[in-house]
Amino acid sequence: MSVGGTHLFLFMTEGMSLAKWRDLGMLRREIALYENLRPHLAGITIVSYGDREDAALASAFSGIDVLCNRWGLPQGIYRRLLPGLLRRARRGAAAYKSNQTSGAALALSLARRNGACFLARCGYMLSDFKRRAEGKDSAAYKNARALERDAFIGADRCVVTTEAMKDEIVGYGVPSDRVSIVPNYVDTALFKPSPPSHDGRRRVAFIGRLTAQKNPLLLIRALAGLEAELDIVGQGELRAEIEAEAARCAVAVTFHGNLQHERLPEIINTAGLFVLPSHYEGHPKTLLEAMACGAAVVGTDVSGIREVIDDEKTGLLCRPEADALRSAIARLLDDAALRRRLGEGARAHIEAKMSLDRIVELELAAYQAALAQRTKDARLGA
Repeated sequence: MSVGGTHLFLFMTEGMSLAKWRDLGMLRREIALYENLRPHLAGITIVSYGDREDAALASAFSGIDVLCNRWGLPQGIYRRLLPGLLRRARRGAAAYKSNQTSGAALALSLARRNGACFLARCGYMLSDFKRRAEGKDSAAYKNARALERDAFIGADRCVVTTEAMKDEIVGYGVPSDRVSIVPNYVDTALFKPSPPSHDGRRRVAFIGRLTAQKNPLLLIRALAGLEAELDIVGQGELRAEIEAEAARCAVAVTFHGNLQHERLPEIINTAGLFVLPSHYEGHPKTLLEAMACGAAVVGTDVSGIREVIDDEKTGLLCRPEADALRSAIARLLDDAALRRRLGEGARAHIEAKMSLDRIVELELAAYQAALAQRTKDARLGA
């Protein structure tokens, strides 16, 4: 079944908007995939929780529309209007797709109401993150499990980023052949190697939210005594604590705040060494982008990172402990040949598996499978 006549509706995460993507520096990264998908589809509409500012932002994107609360209505009223707004916007067969699990329930209910196929996409398992943050007995974990179960079982196609996530979804009772693995993509034309500045300084880069999950305090402690400077891109509630720990450990840190996506390659390439010390991850985009730049990368040997880094081939894995992380960083700082070998391996891996062109192919195949499943189920009266 061809997807050329299909209109894709992307439902943003609950409460998210294009304006928030912009403020987080994510807008270009998130939109690039859909700009590359647009020539293959009848239309693409992003369903946003934002206001008229989102409509203005969308005008800069070629061939991509946005459905947003441009009238400033209460969210409850806006949601009640969505079925009709979606029908009027539709061109051709419709495919509704969630960007993350939070927001999938609305997309699923509207897909069934409007006769569209539904793709339950997520880049990380919400239940796993809630379990780690709040515990298995928490209401947040139980609610996330219920959201996932309903979305995945109700979907015509599930789309996840890793094999481990696929296994979890199959555990909900979803047939394996209804799950597509589509990794996060990297714009390899933007994220590419460039010669680092040779000013004699030893530099390390970290890009991510300054939160407990990302574990930036471990990185500060690991850098103590290494005489390396740290560039941090991102914001979060741990900023003051990181500043205090950096002063205590005598680590020089430059805080860049949130930067627009196109500025990240310069940060990565200037450092040449990227560290992700998280407690856990889904399929971390910043790590993939650092690898695409040919940076030497170090990651903690935890879920979501160990699936990305092939130890000693595309980067280094280490225990999530300060001494182990310090040893891995020191090894790379002191060995230019090792940095070069790992960086070349990382770049080759990303180009082969996660380039934008490759992910567009996988996305289109998932849409095709979802449409075929919806047609089959309709014939069977499902």
